[in-house]
Amino acid sequence: MALRARSDSSEVLSVQYLRAVAALLVVFHHARQFPGFKDAVGTGVGSAGVDVFFVISGFVMAATAGRRNYPAFRFLARRGLRIIPLYWSMTLLSAVLAFALPSVFNDVAFTWKHFLSSLLFIPHVSPYPPFNYSPLMKIGWTLNFEMFFYGLFALSLGIAHRIKTLFTLLVALVVVGWIHGQFTSAPFTVYTSPMLLEFAAGMLIARSWMKGELQLSFALSYAIGQSAPMVGALWGVFAWKEFAGAGSKAKIFLTLMFVFYGLAILMLAHASG
Repeated sequence: MALRARSDSSEVLSVQYLRAVAALLVVFHHARQFPGFKDAVGTGVGSAGVDVFFVISGFVMAATAGRRNYPAFRFLARRGLRIIPLYWSMTLLSAVLAFALPSVFNDVAFTWKHFLSSLLFIPHVSPYPPFNYSPLMKIGWTLNFEMFFYGLFALSLGIAHRIKTLFTLLVALVVVGWIHGQFTSAPFTVYTSPMLLEFAAGMLIARSWMKGELQLSFALSYAIGQSAPMVGALWGVFAWKEFAGAGSKAKIFLTLMFVFYGLAILMLAHASG
């Protein structure tokens, strides 16, 4: 069945509602940095907001790919206009403050390499503890993933089976990272991260939606919202083998979790009649 662009308003709104939930989760996660909040609310569930955003991004981009003859330059220009002006402005402000008032910041430092790499969305090791891959504006680390995905997506726009090809490429990159292990290069570490599977999961859901296999908005929202933790769970089970020494009861519960996830999507989709 040929893929097509769809414009069902209820489906589009369901994704927007989910995006709002993801944004609230991110706010909730960062609020835990304030004194007393982390102790009062002992859950770190807010960190899943970024994972949901990545799945949504994969879905939205793949749904856009259902349109015929979408120029790569137009795609990159539209993505860039949504992200770059505000991000560069905030990065420049952070750079000026870090350069002029270094004593004010505990975990931000200005170097030209750090500044330029941040502007260009190039993953790199930050020049201050804990020496992770955060750009100058620390919360911008997610944009390094997003821009890499957008770049790959733009390259795929000239390919006939773009969704299948890009899905395969993302999975292959993660497999390379799995086989090789930890890279010493920051870009290679990010560009082979298992988080890329979240974009791939969103694309897979979009493909089912465009083929008419997933029509109900509740099913769509559930599939997108839950695919992020499902990807994390699958990676933990099969790649990191975190449950290798677990008892039989734990393995039964893990299996049931995956089974019920699939059943829930099928039941919600079937409810559309």
